[in-house]
Amino acid sequence: MSSAFAGLEMVIGKKFPMNVRALRQVTLELLRGYIDDEIPSYTEFNTFLDTISNRNILAEHWVNNLIKPVIVMMLYIRAERISEFSLHFMFVRK
Repeated sequence: MSSAFAGLEMVIGKKFPMNVRALRQVTLELLRGYIDDEIPSYTEFNTFLDTISNRNILAEHWVNNLIKPVIVMMLYIRAERISEFSLHFMFVRK
């Protein structure tokens, strides 16, 4: 099963790292004008995304269906890599 996304072919299975990078790049490009180099905490970033999503229905769609899931996926991967069980458990619940 595959589909085209931003000129890349998204395939389930072998190309998972490439797909994660592609989704991360799309998310960062969407947030480029809104975020600074450093974000203090996840909760502050989450409230920032909530304020953006309240602007209009399209912004709400992008935030809830792309940006937040990609952020949770990236933080889950980070928790797995550093073997932090509490962080892992937090993001599995989300």
